[in-house]
Amino acid sequence: MSKHDRSWEDRLAESPFDSSRFTEELKENVRSRVKGGAVRRSLRVPAVLLGAVAFIGLVIFYAMDGSSLFSRGEQIEARQAYYRDGQLLLEAFPDPELKAGISYGYLFHFAAPFEELRGKTLSLEAVHLRTGERTKAVEPFVVEAPSSGYEGLERWTASFALPLPGMWRYEFTLDGEHYADVVLEVAEPDWSLTPTFSKETYELRGIPGTIAFVDPGFIANQHNKYMWFFLDRNLAQKGDFEVKAVREGSDKLLSILKYGPAGSYDRLPSSMMLPEPGKWRLLPYMNGKLIGSIVVDVAKNEES
Repeated sequence: MSKHDRSWEDRLAESPFDSSRFTEELKENVRSRVKGGAVRRSLRVPAVLLGAVAFIGLVIFYAMDGSSLFSRGEQIEARQAYYRDGQLLLEAFPDPELKAGISYGYLFHFAAPFEELRGKTLSLEAVHLRTGERTKAVEPFVVEAPSSGYEGLERWTASFALPLPGMWRYEFTLDGEHYADVVLEVAEPDWSLTPTFSKETYELRGIPGTIAFVDPGFIANQHNKYMWFFLDRNLAQKGDFEVKAVREGSDKLLSILKYGPAGSYDRLPSSMMLPEPGKWRLLPYMNGKLIGSIVVDVAKNEES
């Protein structure tokens, strides 16, 4: 059969060249390039993995630092109600003047039938969303009676103080399990120096009728002696007493005094130190609950 007598399918299968151009030398060059490309591609893979690992490391770093790459600019909004499966469980109505460091009243509306709450242990803690600071608001108690004049806890009231301004999440637990929460904004308090008042032969700085101390003055980074007075007989030191402090313009709480239970008494000698000059707010706690706040002025240490 001649070349022209073969079918067109056979002719398409033939090489278009009179002689083979795909020599052994050319084949070897192609093989080398293919292998080299594979090596280069394999070298690029670890670089991608390293980049991914570095990115994940940054995410973990910011997460451990209490912030997030994805939420730093996120605005947290107040939320006065809590719903579960479309049903209202809780509403919160704080004092309109709510500020940090001072005890304010709250009215909470529990929407559940009273029988769902009766005989169970209810407690309330608050968490500062920016710092994670957690504070006890209401001691655990057994729900035994409805709100006065109501069938359930429609008008349950509480009064407590929170140490820092900003957004706080109020977390209710029922028999140790999360029940409901709301998010409320607590305003910046007044930073005027807390005035002194006379008590017996002492000049005290603090909250009349509640708690105060003899204030000989504060010098930055220098210890001094201070006598605390528990002026409320119901508050007289019967448990763990702690004083925390926060500097004006900061939200970092420092513990400057801790004293365990040692019987009931109305005064306590102590030694305290504040590290920097400026206005500081002293926050006395009894058994983990904030009593109030006292603003002091810390002078510069001329020796440092």
